[in-house]
Amino acid sequence: MVNKNGELGWLWIKHIKQKAMEEIEGATRDQYKHLRSYAAKILDKNKNNTVKLKCDLTPHGLVFERIYVCLEVCKAAFATTCRHLIGLDGCFMKGEFGGQLLFAIGKDGNNQMFPIAYAVLESENYSSWKWFVIFC
Repeated sequence: MVNKNGELGWLWIKHIKQKAMEEIEGATRDQYKHLRSYAAKILDKNKNNTVKLKCDLTPHGLVFERIYVCLEVCKAAFATTCRHLIGLDGCFMKGEFGGQLLFAIGKDGNNQMFPIAYAVLESENYSSWKWFVIFC
């Protein structure tokens, strides 16, 4: 633990880091259990919001695959205040689970980006982009 100079040893620091990462990743893993209630809460606040949640049934239970979210407020604001041009982009998510974040954006009157919809997917491929674009 502490050496004769009053410093923490590298093995102890490595042990503490490993425990912290297990706690963080465990908390992240637990968040997937709340996706259904998150989707229900979004729909509860406004029935015109769009939420699509796709899970795969495995022998170990449900496994998250994709979620798509588009808020009615964003749709309405895009239709009334933005240029009628939609940009699509994506980025990789780093971490234990990885994945891809896709989003649809517009340009408002001040030439600023305006979010319309977003999705979290397992990977960037033809089928995931097609799934996202169908809902946009």
